[in-house]
Amino acid sequence: MNAQPTQLLCLLIGLLTTTTATAQRNWQTGTITTTNGQQRSGEINDKFGVRDIAIVRFRPSKSAPAREYALKELSAFSIADRNYIVQPIVYNATPRRDVDLVSRASAKQNTVDAAALLELQRGNDLSLYQWSDDKGRDHFYLRTAAAPQAQYLPYARYKIVHPTKKQDRIVEDPAYRAVLLDAMQACDDASGRIVGTQYTTVGLNRLFEFYYACTDQQPEEDKEIITRPLKFTPTVGISQVHHRFGELARIDFEGDDEIRPFAPLIGVQLNYFLLGEAAGHTLRFSALYSQYGWDGQRVIGTTTTNTYTHRQRMVQCLAGVRVLAVRRPFPLFIDGSLGINASLSFTNVWNQVRTLNGEPIVDVNRFMYTGTQGASTGTAEVGLGTYFGPVEVAVRWLRAPIRGKAAATLNTYALTVGYQL
Repeated sequence: MNAQPTQLLCLLIGLLTTTTATAQRNWQTGTITTTNGQQRSGEINDKFGVRDIAIVRFRPSKSAPAREYALKELSAFSIADRNYIVQPIVYNATPRRDVDLVSRASAKQNTVDAAALLELQRGNDLSLYQWSDDKGRDHFYLRTAAAPQAQYLPYARYKIVHPTKKQDRIVEDPAYRAVLLDAMQACDDASGRIVGTQYTTVGLNRLFEFYYACTDQQPEEDKEIITRPLKFTPTVGISQVHHRFGELARIDFEGDDEIRPFAPLIGVQLNYFLLGEAAGHTLRFSALYSQYGWDGQRVIGTTTTNTYTHRQRMVQCLAGVRVLAVRRPFPLFIDGSLGINASLSFTNVWNQVRTLNGEPIVDVNRFMYTGTQGASTGTAEVGLGTYFGPVEVAVRWLRAPIRGKAAATLNTYALTVGYQL
């Protein structure tokens, strides 16, 4: 089996270069404000973006040594166009999923001594902040111009066990709406909007935008996390393809009809963040191009030699979902997708050479298929990966049947690296 070593070497060099360059791209323009009021400008390491902030790694310049600040040492900081305030918070730790709900009596509030709250909206009198707990639940906070700290916008869901009915009743406690009604009295039409506002990034952002327009305020530009829910991610990778031939291919390697060549991957992903980037859950669309070749030989007895040549070029177009399953200590996402495997071209050649009295008889039997048969077949993909700032690394498994004269089953095991733009 020929694994095309030159292509693989070039691809691996590219992956290493991308990973090395990422370490530098993690540093973004930023500022910090310490608890004693000192403000410094420089660069902040944005390794995990908005998904996880436990410490702030700051350096005054590229050549200066970096220092790590615990959140309790800071009152505010900014990374690129994202602004954070740091303060102690309370939050409702009660589960929200139907299967995990507890009774109101079992509800509990947790405290965090120093949390980084992401600014979503800023106005003259009211500002909105967001923070995610270790279970991935978003919590929101309201800050007035006169208040030194933001206050919690509480929300919870509970289960009420009915003594006679089999099914429990689920109730919501949207206490955040009462806080907002009190804070937005300057807008006569706000109450109608507040009643219908859901406890989500999208819902609360729209409410604050309405409030600013109602009170003739000019809010700051929306942050990238809100205005750019669609992320474009160029992707490269390396895969091993387990290509199992169908009966028509006439491939037989002493009982084994599968080849396992390595193949480079290149393509793009589009991720649409359903509830804002902080939530991490996306609709995912991807297209990956790959090509591979294989040459094999089998000697049968002393008079017959079978040679095999296979070439394949294809594009896999997928649509699915990405779920951010774990946030700490490092983010972990799961991809699930379905799509189409488009065979751009293939060549299968089976050639049998026999000898008679020591002289070769060429092409006694020759079998060749070439073309694009099986151009539209279904494919499925499952992936598991993590983020390093804007870089994502994932391992993937894809399965696709190929129909027609090039009949085969493909199981692809891949390592991919992408860079979110």
